[in-house]
Amino acid sequence: MKNRYIFFLYGIIIFAAFGCEKEEINSTEFHVVVKGQGMDCGDLFVIEFSDHLDKLHQLTGQEGWQMCYAYALEEKFKVKGKELLVKIRKTANDELYACTCMGSGFPWVTIVSAKEIASE
Repeated sequence: MKNRYIFFLYGIIIFAAFGCEKEEINSTEFHVVVKGQGMDCGDLFVIEFSDHLDKLHQLTGQEGWQMCYAYALEEKFKVKGKELLVKIRKTANDELYACTCMGSGFPWVTIVSAKEIASE
């Protein structure tokens, strides 16, 4: 009887650890400026981060970058020079696709939410 409970407990632990993939959503809102369409990754746009760079580097795993490809950026925000507040997460492997490597190899981030910063 005791072995059955231990086996059951191990099963729950294994399922909890490997059963589902945790999506890393950063709750921080980043101030970004849309720099324009990337040179070699289809319709992906490049955004430049101006704050919380330490959190950006932690999320992407790549230090020194201020610009990233913005996966899942809504069409209405794909305007060069537009200032946004965005929430991001690490781009999943199944969301990545090949680029031509003609331009800079920026890290990718996935946009979870975006809102335009009102011009004053």
